[in-house]
Amino acid sequence: MSSPRTPGAAEDVPAANRYLEPRSLPRRLRHQRRDLIWRARLRFGSVYGRRDAATRPDPACPELAVGAVAMGDKYADWCLTMITSLRDRGAYQGPIYVITDLPELFEPLDNVVVVHAPPAGNRLIAKGCKQVLMHYVSEPVFLYLDSDLVVASPLAAWYETMKPALATWPLLCYSNDKPVDNAYHGGVVLVDMKRGMPIVERWEKVVRSGRWQSDQTCLYSVAGPDGPGHFPDTGFILLRYLFDGAGAEACIVHVTNKVIREYPREEVQRYLSQELGVTRLPQSFD
Repeated sequence: MSSPRTPGAAEDVPAANRYLEPRSLPRRLRHQRRDLIWRARLRFGSVYGRRDAATRPDPACPELAVGAVAMGDKYADWCLTMITSLRDRGAYQGPIYVITDLPELFEPLDNVVVVHAPPAGNRLIAKGCKQVLMHYVSEPVFLYLDSDLVVASPLAAWYETMKPALATWPLLCYSNDKPVDNAYHGGVVLVDMKRGMPIVERWEKVVRSGRWQSDQTCLYSVAGPDGPGHFPDTGFILLRYLFDGAGAEACIVHVTNKVIREYPREEVQRYLSQELGVTRLPQSFD
């Protein structure tokens, strides 16, 4: 398992990497203003915030909660597919937290806690909702999953294999090559909520600053001796690798925008349905 980088490490890499190119000061200030307005609406708006719901733990992993961001029509649609796969193939029965500007789609679902948020209107604010969501979680361990993931096998078995790594690092991500090799994939994040929140709060602060467009770059920039750490290199795969014949078994499959652009919609839907057992297919492929 690789060691985390020190805070500010991203600045030591040549700025020719577009992911590490800081945004201009006017763009940062515009983002900070939008962020303040959005968070003020979330905090003080009469219709926003957490909708209380009775929750039940999963007997196989009672300390675990799962959550996702579902901002906008497309990602709400994909999030509904992710949740369906999590319940069906993932056999996960525990609480799911969803932050969304379309609460009516999720409130009827069983064992789901909805955080109703104002529309983001900005990609980085929407990305920052994952850190906002973590402040609402009550369970000791939280697994964040991007809405464009599907779960293809029992989640409890995957979680058991990750527990030793979580005992070492309070926050875990899969390795990613953006912004640099051995950085952190922000789409699957497992957090010990007591030990890992200091990292989440550092991450959130940099996202709010607007310095970088990518929340993965923001996470890389705040890595320190306490983490993040990397998951064992198992249990996760990009759908395009399956299309390319990689054949690896994985619990969590990432359906990227690149796959959606490069492969016919019917082929993606067929693979999700027939190969991964997804019973609720998304309709948003734009």
